[in-house]
Amino acid sequence: MTFGIRLRQTKELVSHSRANLAMRLLIFGTFVISWLLMFPSTCSLSLTPNFPCPPLTKSLLEDSSIVITCSPESTLTKKKVARHAQCIIRCLNGALRQFSCWDQGWSATPSTKHCEISTCVKIDLVYPWLSWQCSDGNAFDSVCTSSCLGPENDLYSEKCTSKGTWQTNPGFNDPRKCRCEDPDQTWQCQSQKNAGSTCSKECAESSEFATIVCKPNGEWETLKDCHCLEPSTQYPGLEWNCNRDSSVCTSKCGSQEYVIECYHGEWNPEDPSNPVMCQCPLKPDIEPSLDFDCPGSPPYSQGTICTTKCASGDDLVMTCDENEWIQTSDSCHCDNLNDQIPWDCIKQTSPNSTLNSKARQICHRVCNPESQNDDLVLNCLVNGEWDKPSEPCQCQNPAQINPNVDWTCGEEPTSNDPLDAGIVCDRMCNALSSSEPLQIECQSNGLWNSDLEDIKETCACQAADELFPQIPWSCENGEASVKGPQICHRDCHKESGSNEELSIQCQADGSWSNSNDIPSCTCKNPNQLYPQITWDCPDEPWTVSSSCSGDCAGQTTSIICRKDGTWDDAQLPEVCEEELKCDQENVDISNGRISCLINSKSEETVCKVKCKPGYVSKSSNILSCRNGNFKEIFCKTSKRSDKKLNPECEKAVFLLLGGTDEKRGPLKSTELYTGESHSDCQTVPDLPNDMEIGFGLWYQGSVLACGGKPDNYYECFVLETTDDDQDNTNRALKWKKFDLGGQSVKPKSAGAIDLTDSVHIYGGVDPSHQDTSRSTDLRWDGSTCELTNETLEDVINFKDYCYVSKPDTNGSRALEMMCGTDFMGKSCFELKNGNPFISTTYEQLENPSCALLENQDHTLMLTVESGKKIVVLGKLTNEIASSRDIEWTPYDNLLDQERHEPGLGVFNGNVLVFGGEQVEEINIDQNPLQVITRNEKLLIPRNSPIVVSVPKSRFCNT
Repeated sequence: MTFGIRLRQTKELVSHSRANLAMRLLIFGTFVISWLLMFPSTCSLSLTPNFPCPPLTKSLLEDSSIVITCSPESTLTKKKVARHAQCIIRCLNGALRQFSCWDQGWSATPSTKHCEISTCVKIDLVYPWLSWQCSDGNAFDSVCTSSCLGPENDLYSEKCTSKGTWQTNPGFNDPRKCRCEDPDQTWQCQSQKNAGSTCSKECAESSEFATIVCKPNGEWETLKDCHCLEPSTQYPGLEWNCNRDSSVCTSKCGSQEYVIECYHGEWNPEDPSNPVMCQCPLKPDIEPSLDFDCPGSPPYSQGTICTTKCASGDDLVMTCDENEWIQTSDSCHCDNLNDQIPWDCIKQTSPNSTLNSKARQICHRVCNPESQNDDLVLNCLVNGEWDKPSEPCQCQNPAQINPNVDWTCGEEPTSNDPLDAGIVCDRMCNALSSSEPLQIECQSNGLWNSDLEDIKETCACQAADELFPQIPWSCENGEASVKGPQICHRDCHKESGSNEELSIQCQADGSWSNSNDIPSCTCKNPNQLYPQITWDCPDEPWTVSSSCSGDCAGQTTSIICRKDGTWDDAQLPEVCEEELKCDQENVDISNGRISCLINSKSEETVCKVKCKPGYVSKSSNILSCRNGNFKEIFCKTSKRSDKKLNPECEKAVFLLLGGTDEKRGPLKSTELYTGESHSDCQTVPDLPNDMEIGFGLWYQGSVLACGGKPDNYYECFVLETTDDDQDNTNRALKWKKFDLGGQSVKPKSAGAIDLTDSVHIYGGVDPSHQDTSRSTDLRWDGSTCELTNETLEDVINFKDYCYVSKPDTNGSRALEMMCGTDFMGKSCFELKNGNPFISTTYEQLENPSCALLENQDHTLMLTVESGKKIVVLGKLTNEIASSRDIEWTPYDNLLDQERHEPGLGVFNGNVLVFGGEQVEEINIDQNPLQVITRNEKLLIPRNSPIVVSVPKSRFCNT
């Protein structure tokens, strides 16, 4: 491509311009003379602002070569033309010209000269440095356009006027101001790059200078150029053929032909998009992992050699040949396959044209089909590396093969992931299992070195009768060493003390399920089986090999508990076959006596210690007759075994439980009242819940309290104590709750009767019958400390009542009475047969509290009515067989204050009234009765307190 710019000759243009100027002056002079001839009197016209234009001349109006139309039409005839008048001259050659009358006169002088149209000089002659496009050549109104080749790329537009001159259209630049673009920085130029400006630079290979000049069209023209060096210096490796002046050279590289042109001392390719010319533009780029070492910098000429290292250490050589890198050495080889893995390898020719056709490897991992491994294919890359890690075949995790057994594999935590070859796993059987250890190893083909059936096998359990020899077993398959799901049942004797059916099952790890929870068979209490013998036994339970020693009529014997839960009683002496009876007449109890009966369940004699009013049994008040001897019976929750008889009735103190306080509301606090100013007594813990109304009593060495709130169901609690050998103030005390077994009573109108072998809870309101008061009969078994539901016959429904107990005069049985108000209005009933005691002087007892006292002639029952100051004293005749009357004597306003459901206690032969803040004492030896307000105040004022008479020695140091 030739970049030189040739300058055109301008002589013809200059000569033509001079002729054109003379022509213009001639035309202008002619126009002035004609105008003066047409309007000779213009200067003498008297024009006004409303008629500023002279009239049209007569010669103009009569000229047949034109047609004149005006608006308004009167303009054609008026001597003066009004402002805003318009006229149009239509020439026969088609020319059209409009004139308007303005304030300053006509916009153009109306004349036939407008029909004479001049042509312009060709614009190429006026602006020869530009290339023009014209709408109508150089005719009148022809428009010609062009553009500058300089950096601004300006547009030009010229119009041929009627005067025969070219005029620049509005909004376009003057064509004479076109400038050239700045050359590169190697040129030294004048400040402006307008037409005629020059730039120069020093040639690279000589001391000469090259010069260029800016043409008027914005192009640079070379005035003097630099010479280029031999083309092989810039493009080595090629053979060039040049023209005579060495300005253009050609060469071939394979099928590709190249042309270069010398420009300002440098070779420029004819095709700028392919400047490499038989060169490799960059380093070899076969794979990103290969970094070739090449001499020099890119581009790399024909024959350049680049090398890199294979993964094996060998050289990989690439040579630049005809714009491409060609491999001129052996390909890299892939080695170091894991020889512990079976491989199947094949050779493959690389499709990459830049590499030789030397075969490369593709290897398939060969795992056993049963190993469940995915296919793995390795391809040898150009750099001699494998495209993937050569991972070994993996074995299926044994935890998936046999999930019922625990496995440990290597140092990794147990999971379900596949395992690599060489990993060793151990089956983790229970330490008590009879199975041999099983260790398996993953092989290179993905299979374990042990049979699959052995892996699936669970651990075997040791025979139950060998592992637990103290328990008799009955197993379903009878094998000595078994594998799950073998089931064995505990086979206790039907006469043993263990009636619950229990079983164990062989598990997958070789252990028995629930084996730690299976107790041995227990033997029954020998005191129940052989009551005629006095036994000395260890604490329960009695299991295999437990032994008891016994004494029967002076003879000693022993029994041993067998594995099946029965006693080995073959050595019992014959003299012990008959039961010896107890003599209750020989039992001497201070301030009390005993009464006995035969227990309907155990068929043994059970006796109750009956203390005088104001006294309570020091420990348990229940005795049993064993081989002619009495022993105390304690509630099993107190954790005491049977002890020899040492009953004693001692003076009572009073344990106040619950109640209500006007400020605090329902209470759960407790207080021990001794009647003394100072006493060293233990603090009794508060009740677990509020107990607004209820009852309590001392029974079998413990406090039993039941009650709650009027809108709640019953809750019963037992206060447990430790053994007697502890200091009284250091005994541990705690309340234990007992479930009523689904039975429910409301605490108001309910109470307990202390019978010989049990406590019966009477009365209360059945929640399912809100309109009637019914007795809910719950039996408290003192020997087992259990609450059961046993309905007693001939139970009277009392609305409000209190309970009293009085021994009969002949001592054969006790008198148990309930006094108060039932729905029939009766006063007192005997509980044994429901016989009423008819009141002779006082028929109603409303919400009474009762206390029983004795003197020489009569038994006195004192009651205090709730919410009043009334005290009622009743005399019970000692000869109850002949009379059922009770003589009542009421004492109104005897108390200092009203007591709401007070609690009563017998103290030194008198009656204490609890309720509120102050305690009052009623002296029954005075006639009439006398009330003394005691000095001791309660710690917490409480109404409706539960008052329990307890032995002082159990809670205080005396």
